[in-house]
Amino acid sequence: MGILLFIVAIVSTFLVGSLSLVFSIIYYLVTLKWRTGSKVINAWFYKLALSVDQLGNVLCSAPFNLILIKSYGSMRFGDEDDTISYVLSINDKRDTLTGVGRFFGGMLNAIDNDHLNKAIKNKKLRDLEAVERVNNNSY
Repeated sequence: MGILLFIVAIVSTFLVGSLSLVFSIIYYLVTLKWRTGSKVINAWFYKLALSVDQLGNVLCSAPFNLILIKSYGSMRFGDEDDTISYVLSINDKRDTLTGVGRFFGGMLNAIDNDHLNKAIKNKKLRDLEAVERVNNNSY
């Protein structure tokens, strides 16, 4: 069943997502004006990047668990709610990154100052927001 759901999700995402990408950018720029629209688009792309990062955490969990972290005491890659940066950050704090993992984390920190610490803060905020959404949407 998982394989069938995966195929449906991939096909529908690529078909609808390709059209939606173009449509959404034009829509935001036209309806929200250039300045406001560009801010909304930037926030939208951030959410897309976050989603891709979470997908990468699951999709690449086997090689990442072998290459980036030590086998003992590590937080493992593969949870669909975590980003790659978050797992790297937790393992950095636990001192359970391999040399390759430390290099990868260092690259992320060089690209975005203090990226790994930001990943922990952002994860905490997203988790708190999720709890609030669940509590406010009683069924």
